[in-house]
Amino acid sequence: MIVGCPRSGTTILQSILATHPEVLGIFETHFYCALCSSNKWTRKLGLTPKKAIKILNEIEREYGCHQNQNIRLLSSRYASSFFVKTLDNATSNLNKKVWVEKTPQHLFYIDYIKRLTENIKFIHIERKPESIVSSLYHASLKYSHTWPYNSKEKSFALWQESYLAHQKYRGLDDHFFITLNELIEDPSNQLRKILNFMKIEVIDGLEHRQNKGFRTITEKSKEWLYDSQKPLLKEERCRFKDVFDIEERKHLSQRIRDTISRSNVI
Repeated sequence: MIVGCPRSGTTILQSILATHPEVLGIFETHFYCALCSSNKWTRKLGLTPKKAIKILNEIEREYGCHQNQNIRLLSSRYASSFFVKTLDNATSNLNKKVWVEKTPQHLFYIDYIKRLTENIKFIHIERKPESIVSSLYHASLKYSHTWPYNSKEKSFALWQESYLAHQKYRGLDDHFFITLNELIEDPSNQLRKILNFMKIEVIDGLEHRQNKGFRTITEKSKEWLYDSQKPLLKEERCRFKDVFDIEERKHLSQRIRDTISRSNVI
């Protein structure tokens, strides 16, 4: 699974990996976000929320993997197993070796995912804090009807929460970390490391391909994903000076430094 703060490069990384002949790229399912119900009794009883059942049904229809089970009766643990097996079957049916699912917000559910299933690996992609915060805010202005982070404070808070979530898993097995800048500056070497982490054949030049059939771009109300479908840039774009004035930049930069400093102490 590819995880990270939205606007950190998750989509471009998956679109590159999905060009590998052994990889099945899976659209943003948000499955575990839905499975981990906000209703405390649903969580305690281990029930599967209707929203998660709907996602499982959509995945089955998309890949034609009918397992002849009444998923309405599944516990959350079994629903998780059902989810993984469905993607495994889809991968096998398409003569692939591994699937790569990309839902950035699954970053906040890693412990939950690990409690419910085994053998899931996580690829964490990070980006310069100033670039993420400004990109989040810029997207909220450009796509105000679909993008929820419509304030400077919300944009900063999402980066901060994501940054702290990443730190819990740094250096652990089954977790690979990469930055967008590393991917841009040295794509061949970084992709080689990722493919080795995924235990699939190393193929050079994936960064020069573009998966035009990448599933995510067909979703409704996902116009902002088209920008992420463009080829890998030669340098990282940062809108920090474009969307914030000098005082706002000073304030945000100080808060970013404080967040990083406190996390290092912890």
